Amino acid sequence: MSKRKILIVDDEPPIRGLLVSALSGPGKEVLEAEDGTRALELAAKHGFFDVVVTDVLMPGIGGVELARRLRKGSHARRFLFVSGYARMNSIDHTLEEFERAEFLNKPFSISELLRIVNSLCESPPVPIIEPLGRAAGV
Repeated sequence: MSKRKILIVDDEPPIRGLLVSALSGPGKEVLEAEDGTRALELAAKHGFFDVVVTDVLMPGIGGVELARRLRKGSHARRFLFVSGYARMNSIDHTLEEFERAEFLNKPFSISELLRIVNSLCESPPVPIIEPLGRAAGV
């Protein structure tokens, strides 16, 4: 069984450290980034992530825009958005644009975090659909 690759993106070092510590363990490779720019650099270097856990509100590239870019670049298909400021009802419509996405409001329990990340990891992979003609070698 291959390791699950998880990317943690949060601009607050204590929160990022907590997330990395909580999600690290056997069968998991956890990488971390302090912002969206660094996350995109890691994605270019490390390829596909099984799950990206990202803060919604960050300086520069916010979590939702980061997720859009990672999805477009085929670096991730499953996302967990976390925020202490955004509320579920304000991000609910945004989640619909992603194939697999969840929202977790800060503060949250470690057990809740683990339950959601494990659920996302275990959900069937989202197929990457080739543009018409490419699959047929046109």
